[in-house]
Amino acid sequence: MIAASGIAVRFLDGLAQDKHSDPAVVVLDEAGRFAVSLLAGHEAAPTPGLSSRPMPVGAVPVITTATEALKPLVVVSGCRKNVSVETNCAAVNQALGERQLNEVRELVTIDLRQMSWLLEFCEQHDLPLRVLASATVRHGRG
Repeated sequence: MIAASGIAVRFLDGLAQDKHSDPAVVVLDEAGRFAVSLLAGHEAAPTPGLSSRPMPVGAVPVITTATEALKPLVVVSGCRKNVSVETNCAAVNQALGERQLNEVRELVTIDLRQMSWLLEFCEQHDLPLRVLASATVRHGRG
């Protein structure tokens, strides 16, 4: 929904049944800059569940779930052509050093990169993937 959260709440009144079966509802601000998971948050983008799917409008996920907000690490990665998924995964693990994947809040990349390995990696590890628009990064708004 692209609407005020109050409108979304009134629209959904009485429809929510169970956090495991409710559809994901993500509220975007009018400019599409921020995305808040309003319903099914632990299963929906911008938190895990739809985690391997980039936010289609490039919105910044606003994390309101305590278990996600307490994760201190963000992994920023790209991908060179003809480099295997295994090599890229090993690079992420090496970069983490002593840290663990369960400390990672999200992976971030730019839309110019080959994302297939990132999508697979995020899906395997239930991690959100945020894709920044190259134009935004060029202009310093990423």
